[in-house]
Amino acid sequence: MKSPKVQLSMRPLVSGAATVGLAISMPMAAEAQSTSTATNGSEPVTSSGDATTLQPIVLREGGSTNANKASLGISRLPATVRETPKVINVVPQEIIEQQRATTLEQILKNVPGITLSTGEGRGGLNGDQFRIRGLTARGDIYTNGLKDFGAYKRDSFNTENVQVIKGPSGEAFGVGNVGGLVNQSTKKARLGTSTSVDQSIGSGKTYRTTVDSNIQINDTTALRINGMFQNGNTPDRDHVQDDRRGVAVDLGMGLGTDTEWHLNYSYLRRDGVPDYGIPMAAGADGIYRPLTEYGVPGYSSSTSYIRDTDKDVTNTHMISSLFRKELENGLTINNDTRVSIYNRDFSATNPAAVSYSGLQSLLSGTDVSMSYAPGAAWSTSRMAGRSRTSPAPAASSMPSASATALLSAST
Repeated sequence: MKSPKVQLSMRPLVSGAATVGLAISMPMAAEAQSTSTATNGSEPVTSSGDATTLQPIVLREGGSTNANKASLGISRLPATVRETPKVINVVPQEIIEQQRATTLEQILKNVPGITLSTGEGRGGLNGDQFRIRGLTARGDIYTNGLKDFGAYKRDSFNTENVQVIKGPSGEAFGVGNVGGLVNQSTKKARLGTSTSVDQSIGSGKTYRTTVDSNIQINDTTALRINGMFQNGNTPDRDHVQDDRRGVAVDLGMGLGTDTEWHLNYSYLRRDGVPDYGIPMAAGADGIYRPLTEYGVPGYSSSTSYIRDTDKDVTNTHMISSLFRKELENGLTINNDTRVSIYNRDFSATNPAAVSYSGLQSLLSGTDVSMSYAPGAAWSTSRMAGRSRTSPAPAASSMPSASATALLSAST
């Protein structure tokens, strides 16, 4: 068995849609020399006047694989990306790591034709929601070719790559929209032993640690463990947190043989707060604009109306079995099975709009009371924007199994 390989990396992370990664490398420069002896026993490097002859560079197969030649990892679409008669956009793991993308939403910003509509401040249900070619794909998010029903924000700590299959897909996936679907391929056990630890530090007091360890047990069996820990806050927004915990274990047997089976379990917990942004205010022309554009004294874009009762806590459990058997006559038998449990506890405060007369009162230094939900009211302070009256809205605790789609209720 090969000796374990441990890789440690330290990269700064800028929270939000844009991320920054830092890599340190040691470049090697080829300099002209009169005569040098090759270390591998090949021809030496010679120099004659201005002409220099260097050692040949041999390219061998086995490096990074082109995405067009890779398999989709979906049993119902067994061919490669190039051989599948679909418009397919693939975001490989290299891009995910280089961009420091931590959510599915950030990954899909690399794909043209997708509109992001996550619910928080954009309308609609909360959680990951996407439109492909203008058509909603809320119920067309898959993981390893099996539908992922939950309405929650998905983390990328256990994501190998993401494929967006555009166009009608009813012949392979059954009922769905004609815009397309999104499929996440998770990290699976492979032959070889390696461990990677990644530590990220970002603005807004964000700390994130991920561990990816693959352990080869014997010639055809391996175990892969992925873990994630994040304590995060949204930059320039008061009291808006985004804490996550996750673990994923994949046991692969029969690796490299005609019969291969992967049994995996994943758990993701997100403890955050929904942020519906800042209130809108009507101007003299009747057009509603963000309150920050009117220069209200003491009011800033970081002012939020998060209360103690606001929460967005999700717990997702997935147990999957992926079996593949290649027969001698060229046929392949696949069986993919999954049991999923989703649980979400959600409560939010949605700031209401300010009328023109209310805006004038704020500009003159007077607090204005506005309703945020039926039968409740809160006031906007011109100095801090703190909540004065805050009756607690009803929270929704919604466990669900994968047999039915999970619909999040909002107050």
